[in-house]
Amino acid sequence: MAAALNPNLRQPALVAVHLFTCSASTRKVPAVNTTTRTIARESKTGELDAPTMELRKFANSPGRSDKAENRALSPAAKPSAPFSMDNIAELTSKSATVSSLTLPVPLLCFHFANLWFAGQAGNWPLANYYFSEGRNHIRWLIRIVPNPKGPDGNPVDVKGIFDGLDTTTFADLKKVIDEKDAQKFPEAYRTTLESCYQCHKAVGRPYLRLMVPKTVPQPIINLDPAATWPK
Repeated sequence: MAAALNPNLRQPALVAVHLFTCSASTRKVPAVNTTTRTIARESKTGELDAPTMELRKFANSPGRSDKAENRALSPAAKPSAPFSMDNIAELTSKSATVSSLTLPVPLLCFHFANLWFAGQAGNWPLANYYFSEGRNHIRWLIRIVPNPKGPDGNPVDVKGIFDGLDTTTFADLKKVIDEKDAQKFPEAYRTTLESCYQCHKAVGRPYLRLMVPKTVPQPIINLDPAATWPK
């Protein structure tokens, strides 16, 4: 096993993961115990290679115990609460950091980009769907970070900003979609993006400059309103 190690693995933790994976995939005995025994084996030259020596040091480090896996599998452990979409924003808001925005931001961009192509195709039910999803994701963002700091370091009331946009540019775009107005849709869409960008600048992120999308972000939803398949 030691002789088959990738020579590029030099960190003890990485070597441990490598051995753990190999052991678990080939034997039914507990992977941690197999790893412990493996590191004691010497190569054919009679000497321990560098990765194995590092792994030995890691395995013998103070405080390390193979009992951790047994504690994790203890029947007394309480099961986690079931996932619910109703409280996802509340859960996320407990750790309102940059990493917490990695889910709603791409989804918001995804829905509004698809909205453009659905409107261009005249698929108004689909355009309405993407508009509603995009709007909901903006509100999700606001719940996660309701008062981000602006360029001057003071908190910005993004909810107040969006409430104003929601009754003006967003309402105008929604009206165009409801009326299925293909002539007014491009301008209403662009105006909505412009208003969103004002909010980006207000929170000190002018580099998030929006544009009308040029490529459909998804390949599986048929934009053709006259499509007949699947039935």
